[in-house]
Amino acid sequence: MKLLLLAALLCQENPGIEEILKRKVDTEGPGAAVLAIRKGKVIHRKGYGRADLDTREKVTTETLFDLASCSKQFTAVAVLLMAEREKLNLMQDARIWLPELKIHDLGRPIEVADLAHHTSGLVDYLALVSALPNMPTMDNKEVLRLVAKRKLEFPTGQKWSYSNTNYCLLALIVERISKKSFGAFMRDEIFRGAGMKTAVVEEPGITLKNRATGYERRGTEYVKHAGGPMTTGDGGIFLSLDDWAAFEKNRFQLLRQSSWKEAATPGKLDDGKAHDYGYGLTIQKQNGKTIVGHEGEWAGFRSYFVRWEDDDATLVIMANRTNLDLGELADAIAPHLFK
Repeated sequence: MKLLLLAALLCQENPGIEEILKRKVDTEGPGAAVLAIRKGKVIHRKGYGRADLDTREKVTTETLFDLASCSKQFTAVAVLLMAEREKLNLMQDARIWLPELKIHDLGRPIEVADLAHHTSGLVDYLALVSALPNMPTMDNKEVLRLVAKRKLEFPTGQKWSYSNTNYCLLALIVERISKKSFGAFMRDEIFRGAGMKTAVVEEPGITLKNRATGYERRGTEYVKHAGGPMTTGDGGIFLSLDDWAAFEKNRFQLLRQSSWKEAATPGKLDDGKAHDYGYGLTIQKQNGKTIVGHEGEWAGFRSYFVRWEDDDATLVIMANRTNLDLGELADAIAPHLFK
């Protein structure tokens, strides 16, 4: 009874947002969780639908969702924290920590920042393994072995191309510097530092409590998704709404203001042309204001995050179903953050 009361107290509703979610999410199907914050105040935090169709467990503010590629923002926080502690230099040759990588150009090595900005030229490992009959179980070391000797897709720094490989290698750098698994480092230095009590990186031997099950719609039925590689950095982080609310509240305790500015600054190619990606964040300008965010989709989960930097507003949507358009849902919800 006490736990149910606590869950009810943690749920916060905005009437306009509530009306939208009631129309969009079937209470008896796989669900979604929505967090909206404006100027430090949570205006909506609530789960909808079912976390698991077999157990009939409902989505709550404590339900863990696979962030998929939205994990990259948190990987970037770990890398920027290492830079603040002078454990690495973002402009240094990544081969200092990843000597297995082939030397493609002595005059223009792959730098840590190239990995973060997706300008390394390294092939996306998912494009390689997805062509196999059965997607193998892989970890970050295997990703490195898979891509280490391959020809670059383009010369480093000359193009932008999204590659999950980059963030697997960033997680591997964090491990090699810290002498901890990526999950242990994130737990000790990021999650605990931000008061994210249930956030976890999925690694071998880790048990995920209150985890939602991912579903894919096939015809008229929802089917559990089988999953795939066990990589981290590019994905693999599970969070609840409560965790993300804590992160938004305490993120400036993790990194300096200057590091957050760096994260939200578009990177540049070697010719000086800017692209729209910072450190784990896509970046847009609208009416002179900066908007950052990311999307993710993996193993029956979808995630969507957007932060209006100048207006101090954040919207997070996580779902354990692939047939829900989170971008469309975010567009419908966003005006209610500014009323």
